[in-house]
Formats: sequence, structure tokens, C-alpha cells
Amino acid sequence: MEVVPSAHKHGVDEADMLHAIRMAIRAHRMDGYVMYVGPARDGRLIEVACNLDGEIFHAMEARKRWL
Repeated sequence: MEVVPSAHKHGVDEADMLHAIRMAIRAHRMDGYVMYVGPARDGRLIEVACNLDGEIFHAMEARKRWL
């Protein structure tokens, strides 16, 4: 997986993005991407979006719509 610059917009660390994907509690398959919800290394839930090319393009604190 590759983290593209837009994924850093909300200040989520790359290691937290990868951890959340590996430990995901939810995976919403959308048209062209998957939205993962999982814990950052400190336990807070974050959402991480990854397109079908394996690029992580979004990460932030998990919103209710994805929980």
C-alpha cells in the first residue's frame, strides 16, 4: 500500500493508517474504494480509505456514518 499526500490532511500518522487497516473492525466496500474503520496505535478509532490500486488517500477520526 502507498500513502498519497491527501491522506495526511487530518494529521493521521502513516503507521496509524496501516495499523487501522490491519486491525479493522469494519470494511465498507464502495464504488472504487474501501473505507476501513479500525484503531490507531493509541486505540482511538479512525477511518482510512484505500482505492483499488492500493493507495491510501484519506484518513481521519472515525465518523458515526462509518461505525
